[in-house]
Amino acid sequence: MYRKLNLKEIDVFAKKHLKEWDRDIEEVSLIKYGLTKEYLVNNHYLVIVKLFKVIHKDIQEYAR
Repeated sequence: MYRKLNLKEIDVFAKKHLKEWDRDIEEVSLIKYGLTKEYLVNNHYLVIVKLFKVIHKDIQEYAR
């Protein structure tokens, strides 16, 4: 399932996973499959939430 988060959902997401980014988040897309959720933040930062693990990746580093 794919969808974009609304402003309230973005606030909850930011407080839970990216506290230091709190007001810098403009857009968050979510892809959900099985027990995994992948959040694309501002079109360049990926947060992968699995059952017992959270992974942070900056996609811009791989684009070079």
